[in-house]
Amino acid sequence: MARFPGQRFAAVRRLPARARRGRPARLALRIAAALAVAAAVVVAAGPHPAAPALVTGVATWLVLTARRDLAPREEPERPPVAE
Repeated sequence: MARFPGQRFAAVRRLPARARRGRPARLALRIAAALAVAAAVVVAAGPHPAAPALVTGVATWLVLTARRDLAPREEPERPPVAE
């Protein structure tokens, strides 16, 4: 969870750097596959209520699996704790 108000936005700002340092080609292929599957789903389902639900499922898959293709986040240096 966010420890201070701007922490969530800072994580979003660091996302492109994490993608560059991670596996950018694999991430691009994953995004392209998700777009292709979403387009195929919309064509197959047509203008029915199932289309947005299936596209949401594809987007969820992308969000949950793309994290493996990002570089680990950098933890800020913490000062030593005085005992």
